[in-house]
Amino acid sequence: MNKRIGVFGWGVVAPKSPDIDTFESNLKSATSCLEPFDGFGPSNFLVGRPEFDFAAYKSWIDQRFERGGFRSSSPR
Repeated sequence: MNKRIGVFGWGVVAPKSPDIDTFESNLKSATSCLEPFDGFGPSNFLVGRPEFDFAAYKSWIDQRFERGGFRSSSPR
């Protein structure tokens, strides 16, 4: 039996992946997209940092959500 894998939110929230093509390329590589999180001091907890620009998704957000939705989702 083949194993099935589901991926949710890819291209937007995947570490080091600003778009789907980069995400696919990252999946094929043998390197990790995770890095140690030391925001509260030394830690062995690994995190992924998304690399995307909210402005690249503005038109998509504007088409699907009420006015002001983009403004409330963009970083301050």
